[in-house]
Amino acid sequence: MTSRLLAAPLAFLLAAVACRGSEAWRAFDSERALAHVRKLVEIGPRPSGSPEIERTREYLTARLHEAGLKVRRQTFMEPTPRGPIEFVNLIAEVPGRWTDHLPWRRPKTLLLASHYDTKWMPEIRFVGANDGGSSAATLVEIGRVAAAARLRPWGCRLELIFFDGEEAVRAYSPEDGLHGSRYFVRRAKKTGALDRIRALILLDMIGDRDLSVLLPRGDPDLTRRIFAAAASLGMRENFRYSPSEILDDHAPFAAEGVPALNLIDFDYGPSNAWWHTAEDTLDKIRARSLEIVGKTLLKALETEDGALPSISKFGSDPHRP
Repeated sequence: MTSRLLAAPLAFLLAAVACRGSEAWRAFDSERALAHVRKLVEIGPRPSGSPEIERTREYLTARLHEAGLKVRRQTFMEPTPRGPIEFVNLIAEVPGRWTDHLPWRRPKTLLLASHYDTKWMPEIRFVGANDGGSSAATLVEIGRVAAAARLRPWGCRLELIFFDGEEAVRAYSPEDGLHGSRYFVRRAKKTGALDRIRALILLDMIGDRDLSVLLPRGDPDLTRRIFAAAASLGMRENFRYSPSEILDDHAPFAAEGVPALNLIDFDYGPSNAWWHTAEDTLDKIRARSLEIVGKTLLKALETEDGALPSISKFGSDPHRP
């Protein structure tokens, strides 16, 4: 009798916890996100190893702490064409639920990520409003919403990763570019944490006022979730699929078998003319673009497995929605 009496309220509490955070996507504030972009641009160029990127870390950490996230630094030194540089990844944990600590639960971790460095371009003033700024700012706002709702997407813990050293000094190679993501994966593999990663979704260059987010070939399940979420919000026209691949911070995860997806608008300005130029400035960024990506991603996180469209709805190719 006692076990039955306890079972009913326990089931009710578990159901309430599971429902909490439903439609949290509505709370995404695009003006807040744009204000973060503005602040990052005001800091100026933010290449790895610079005083400006340390100021960027302090700003991001402060905003995440204000939202209730725990932030830790992952610091490491690596060689580059500019000489050895100290890199710092920021890892922010979204507050959990009491059910995470039940003895029979050991949830996996879902990672949402962005780089926050700007390319070292001493010949110009490169402030990276879109490339580095837009995605980092959007991730901070997603963190605020997720923390308030105590989101546990797909039954997973949720962490936000801000990668340092994504930009290559010269050209991508084992010693140039993707420093933060490569180190994170190596470390996770060494400690065994890699096996506990459910998936990684990467944001990059998502603030273009003429938004057209490309989903290069990635994990089919994640691809379906994003397209289904965008369609449900009436934002499907802003997302498109490409069978090609783009080298970015998701690549080291995919190489180790972690389901990974990159959301990137790699058509910035006429013929991508503003990418890695002094024209990557705040006036090219639109709050609505940040909102489209932020709300779509949050909506995708709230989609239960059973609610996913079948592969057949998107055609014979599981990658092609």
